[in-house]
Amino acid sequence: MRLLFFIFFLFCYNISYCQVLSFINSDNLPISDVYVELINIKSNTKLISDRDGIVNINNDELDSLVKIPIKISHISYKDFKGFFTKVDTTFKLIKANILLDQIFVTAQISPNNLSDVIQKTLLINRENIDSQGAVNLKDLLDKQMNMRISNDNILGSSISIQGVSGQNIKVLIDGVPILGRLNGNIDLSQINLNNIEKVEVVEGPLSVNFGTDALVGTINLITRTNLKEKFSSLYNLYYESVGHYNSDLAVSYKFNNKTFSIDVGRNYFDGWSDNEDFQLIPSSQLADTNRSQTWNPKEQYFGKGQYVYDAKNFTSRIYYDFFSEKISNLGFPRMPYYETAFDDFYYTKRNNLGLDFLYKFNDIEKIHFLSS
Repeated sequence: MRLLFFIFFLFCYNISYCQVLSFINSDNLPISDVYVELINIKSNTKLISDRDGIVNINNDELDSLVKIPIKISHISYKDFKGFFTKVDTTFKLIKANILLDQIFVTAQISPNNLSDVIQKTLLINRENIDSQGAVNLKDLLDKQMNMRISNDNILGSSISIQGVSGQNIKVLIDGVPILGRLNGNIDLSQINLNNIEKVEVVEGPLSVNFGTDALVGTINLITRTNLKEKFSSLYNLYYESVGHYNSDLAVSYKFNNKTFSIDVGRNYFDGWSDNEDFQLIPSSQLADTNRSQTWNPKEQYFGKGQYVYDAKNFTSRIYYDFFSEKISNLGFPRMPYYETAFDDFYYTKRNNLGLDFLYKFNDIEKIHFLSS
């Protein structure tokens, strides 16, 4: 009898020193599988709520602290980090809008799951870009369905979607149209992918969103802005025996909610002719009749610098990028002595300064201002 009384006394003793934490949602319904971590309390005690949203804590683990630091996390709710006192406490968690699928932003009011977009879309992420070894947009889209890339030895490359090309295809970078069309086409080989996070393509008319020249398709390149590491750097070298020598450097630094990044690079193509001898390393050539090439030499310099400030409800970005290209059309030596020739040089220069502000009043209402 005394033994039973002693066991009953111990059971009641433990219950009297047990503290209860409850977790509910906005509808006051219990939340199960909430991950609870008591920070700096006897090697960080970790608990999980039951199906009734309850976590029982033995007060012996709380020592003599008045305010106990706690960290709460759940896959469907926003994380919480703060304190609680030695009384039974109820936490009301806020629902988190988490998109587990790939998201699509072009021509959308807000980012949507790719499966929910009503237009016919194509999403190419950074992993696909790297796996293809694509240096510019021409290389990336050359093997895509319903797209055809045409190349000119002087004017560069152009694209057609479902048989329509020229002015009817809109090309954007972060929602800003790219200027500098020649005969209605944008040279896709001038659009480098070194700082691009993903490429979104919408097939079909989007004139309501982007103007009359978005009749058959829209291509939107999304710049990399969300960096996880405090400091990161990336250096790429690209070589082809046909005569491509490319290099680029990207450096970024993140301090609290501020991010600075710089990208610079150079692409060079030394030209090609069908009677050209193979050379692993280029060397100087005599200015004879072979100086005129089927595919002209091309040299590009590009760079971009940006500053991003990301607060709880406010995000701002200011950036500047430049692009410079020179195409050399070396003429055939003139008769009778083959001592002179007429050379043509084609230059493209772009300078772009942009501002991007986004303020969220709540999960539904927001203001987005973009100027370039």
